[in-house]
Parts: sequence; C-alpha cells; structure tokens
Amino acid sequence: MTAELSSIIIMLATAILIALAAVFIKIGMYNVTYSLSSLIKNKNLWFGSFLLVLVAIGTIIAYKGGNLSVLYPIGATSYVWSVLFGHIFFKEKLNVRKILGVLIIVLGVTLISVGAGL
Repeated sequence: MTAELSSIIIMLATAILIALAAVFIKIGMYNVTYSLSSLIKNKNLWFGSFLLVLVAIGTIIAYKGGNLSVLYPIGATSYVWSVLFGHIFFKEKLNVRKILGVLIIVLGVTLISVGAGL
C-alpha cells in the first residue's frame, strides 16, 4: 500500500489547515497582553487552536490509508501554504530564497509521490 486517494486529499487539506491556523494565531497575537484573560477571550487564538485539532484528527484518519513516507511529505507542504498565506494576509515579501525553498519542497513531494507510484 502506498496511499489511498482519500488519504492524500486529507493530508493536503491538513497542510492547508495548519497554515490557516498559523494565520489565525498570528492575528490573535496582535491583541494579546500575555494575561490569562486576554488569551481566554481571544477568538482568533481559539479558532486557530480549533483548526489544529482538526489537523490532528485529519492526520490520524489519513495515516490509516497510506504509508507514512508518502503522506508525511504531503503534509509538509504546509510550509508552501504558509509562505503563500504570509504574503496574502500579512504582505510578507517574497524573495528568491523563499521561492526557491517552496520549489524545492514541491519538487521533493513530487519525487516522493512519483517514487511511490502515485
């Protein structure tokens, strides 16, 4: 078994969700005063944390349907999504190193997928 299509789709979804969770947590941190009450009342932190729980559940489900060596690199595309979301939501600059890093990650995931016969 390499990986079922449903497991691949779930892992890709978790990669996107983990990057979105980081966006909400970063937005939530703008309003944190490092007091317990500000953490408890922060909806963005709660939503980002909720997304991380969904990621954990999705990852558990996905791992049942495929090899770790195939699925984990797909999850690692969260780095790609985080660069994209950082640029979109926070106007973070893209430079040659970031773009090369993203391309290397995509190439690595592609090579592993092709090597696994997907």
